[in-house]
Amino acid sequence: MLSPVPESSSSDRALYRVVGGALAKPHQSGTLEFRTAKDDGTLLTIVRDFEPSLPWWIYRGTQSIVHELIMRAFGRALRHAPPGPEERSERRDALDARSPDD
Repeated sequence: MLSPVPESSSSDRALYRVVGGALAKPHQSGTLEFRTAKDDGTLLTIVRDFEPSLPWWIYRGTQSIVHELIMRAFGRALRHAPPGPEERSERRDALDARSPDD
């Protein structure tokens, strides 16, 4: 389970603290961060200090594979999502900047 950390979040960064769940070790300092790169809008996902509930050698062969599959599915879903307001505005600005001969 995740809990938002609004004081450490901004328009290009959303930070969540790992606060529980069956796959996480209790009382840990793990975080999940979503960050947008300013230069090209790439979305980065960053997991820090996560401690799985399973022993590390079991985690690497099971839970980590599931985490990777979930993140890949999430990335595919984002690629097919409709553009947000900023993306629509950037596209409109790019079209307006084109010369009539384009």
